[in-house]
Amino acid sequence: MGNNVEMLSLDDIRDKQAQVRRNTSNFYRPQDGPTKKNTIRVLSFEHVVTREDVAAKYFKPEKLGKKLQQLDRPICIQFGIRGDNRPVHATKETLAKYNELKKKVGKEGARDIAPQKKWVVNVIDTQDPEPSVKIYQMPKAVFDSILDYLMDPEYGREMLGVRGRDFNIYFDKTKGPSGMYKVAPRKEGMSKVYPSDLEKNVFDLWHPMVYDMLAEQADGTAVPATAVDPDEAPEESPQGEDFLGGQQAGPTDPDDAAMPEESTEVGEELPPEELPPEEEPEPAPAPVRHSAPVRRPAPAPVQRKVAAPARRAAPSSVKRKK
Repeated sequence: MGNNVEMLSLDDIRDKQAQVRRNTSNFYRPQDGPTKKNTIRVLSFEHVVTREDVAAKYFKPEKLGKKLQQLDRPICIQFGIRGDNRPVHATKETLAKYNELKKKVGKEGARDIAPQKKWVVNVIDTQDPEPSVKIYQMPKAVFDSILDYLMDPEYGREMLGVRGRDFNIYFDKTKGPSGMYKVAPRKEGMSKVYPSDLEKNVFDLWHPMVYDMLAEQADGTAVPATAVDPDEAPEESPQGEDFLGGQQAGPTDPDDAAMPEESTEVGEELPPEELPPEEEPEPAPAPVRHSAPVRRPAPAPVQRKVAAPARRAAPSSVKRKK
C-alpha cells in the first residue's frame, strides 16, 4: 500500500464490532399503550454444552457435549455503571457498589444502578410484515405468564415454533407494577404458519457473542442470574426504557448464589400441524386469569443411611484332643 493510505486500526475494528452488536434490529420491544397490542411467537433453540459452559456453572458436568433444546437464558444486568449509562452484566464488584450506595442513601436512592433480571428468549414479531427472529429480554411478569401456558395441558409445548400459536402482550405503564403487563394466547386458528427456515435463524442464546450483544462486559466475572431475586422486583425500571427502547424488569436486592438458574428445557422437536384458516378480526380480549407462576421445586435433601457396624461373633471354644 502507498504511504498515504492509513492502515485499519484495531480500535476501528472494535468500534465497528460494537456498532454491529448494538444493532437494534436484532431486538424486540413491545409498544406501550392501552390500545396497543403486541403479538409474538416464541421459539426454542438448540445449544451444545461446552467446557466453558460447565466451567462457568451454566450447566452441570453431566450435560457436557450434549445438544439441548432450550427456551431461555436468564441474565443479570445493571445500568448506571458506565458513563454512557449502557447496561453491563452484573459482577461482584458492581453489586458491591450498589449495596454500598444503598446503605448510604437507601434502596430508592440507589435504584438507578440496581441489578435487574431478564429472561432472554427468541421470538417472531408476528405483526411485522417481514417477520424475522428477534431477541426479547422478557420481564418476570411476561416470562411467568408464558411458562404458565406452556405448562398447561390445554396449551402446552405446541404453542412454540413456526407452527405454534401466538401470544398477545398488552403493555401499559399507567397500570402500575402489578398490572403493567397482561399476556394471553391468541384465539385458536388465528396464528399463521411460518416457513420452517425461520427456525434456522434462531439465536443460540448461550453463545458468547450473543451474551456480548445483550450488555457490555464489565470488569470482573459476571454473577449468576440468581444474584437477583425476581420475586421482589417491580416491573418498571428507573430509566423507563432500556438502551434498545424496550421496558426493563425492575431492580431488586441481590442475593449470593453459587449456581446460576438454569434455562428451561423444552424437549424434542414439535410435530407438524395443519395450516390454520385465514385470520379474521379478533374480538377485544377478556380479562385473563393466570394460575400462580410455575416454581421449580427445590431438590429434596439427600439422606444417606449409614449401616451399623457388623458385630463379630464370639470365638467358639476350641476342644483339644487329649
